[in-house]
Amino acid sequence: MKCLVIEDDDDLGELWLAHLEVCGIRADVARNLHEASSKILTQDYDVVISDIDLPDGNGMELTHLLAFRQPDTPVVVVTGRSDFENGELFTLYHNIAAVFRKTENFEDICAYIEHRYARRDRRPSAAPETRSAAG
Repeated sequence: MKCLVIEDDDDLGELWLAHLEVCGIRADVARNLHEASSKILTQDYDVVISDIDLPDGNGMELTHLLAFRQPDTPVVVVTGRSDFENGELFTLYHNIAAVFRKTENFEDICAYIEHRYARRDRRPSAAPETRSAAG
């Protein structure tokens, strides 16, 4: 599994990389919208973890690019903000899969990502063609 972490705090970005690696998840870090956009346009990701407040804009702007470029890639928002407590982000952006506070435990967020990825892999593929007994 490959993950893109969009986080402007260098120390927190490195912590994300370390925790994701322990969970067996390969990850890249982008420190701003420009860097994240470049990575999304040139690489495929299984999941994106994004902060909202970035130095060059709002991290939610990337959900539109991601929905166009990689429509099956879920976005996990990790934010210090508390103004989205009623689930507003889910109605604004269809590819947001979860919203966590930055105070949440890294292992819990990793477990959520692993669970969601495992569920995606277990989805049944297209039903096999069936033939009638009469024909």
